Amino acid sequence: MKLTLTASEAALICKLAQDRLSDIVGEVLIENDKANDNQQRFIAKLCKKLKRQIRYDKDKRRRKTSNQGKAGGDKGTAPDGTHPVQSASGRTDTGKQRIEYKA
Repeated sequence: MKLTLTASEAALICKLAQDRLSDIVGEVLIENDKANDNQQRFIAKLCKKLKRQIRYDKDKRRRKTSNQGKAGGDKGTAPDGTHPVQSASGRTDTGKQRIEYKA
């Protein structure tokens, strides 16, 4: 059986293959000796874009799971009860501070 594809049909097949097999294969290879130069260039560019997108998606998933909770730092309260973002100069005066003088 022989099948002749246009560049747009080959692009659709590559996209479907990428959607379906990207988690398993991670790469789409096409060999087409009978295609003209424009079709071969188009398919090669498309495959390169798909590989880049697959790599980007994998990196994105890795970052999402490995860095959870690290981006904003610790969100808990500090030992003195202040919010971690609150600066020392922004605290209100509670009147409990003591100033000691040496006489």
